[in-house]
Amino acid sequence: MPEDITLTNPNVNGGNPVTILGGTVRYSWKNLTKAQPVEGKYDIVESHYGGFENPKIVVTGVIDVDNAAGLSNVMTHKLLVDFATIKSGTTTLKVSLGTTPLVLGGRPTNGYDTSGNNTLDTTNGIDVQIESFDITASSRDSIHGRKVSYTIVMHETA
Repeated sequence: MPEDITLTNPNVNGGNPVTILGGTVRYSWKNLTKAQPVEGKYDIVESHYGGFENPKIVVTGVIDVDNAAGLSNVMTHKLLVDFATIKSGTTTLKVSLGTTPLVLGGRPTNGYDTSGNNTLDTTNGIDVQIESFDITASSRDSIHGRKVSYTIVMHETA
């Protein structure tokens, strides 16, 4: 499990990394396969491999609404909006998953463009683009209704 999950961009928070409090990370992969039934057969379908989507990284965290921990450079609603509205291709948005490298395979080595890294550098950051985010406020699990959690959906970019 990563110690600190951070998002970094030179145009947000003065370029300082922003820490995700109470964070979790989900890294997912989706192959582009097409499965079609074979005419006249009702048991097996043919499938064809057509590549893969950019890996998806989903990060969840909480916003310390009252700054009870007294920390700086942690995610706020304003910073979340700043990260989400960065134009694709203008400057790099990086997600880092702690100081201990995680073993993530990255891109395949054969049959594809291999100009990028074949191993993901989780400590120096993975280039990402934010697809969406959701914020949830709940009084059920907190004192005085101050719990605000969020989910950020990102795709790895080259």
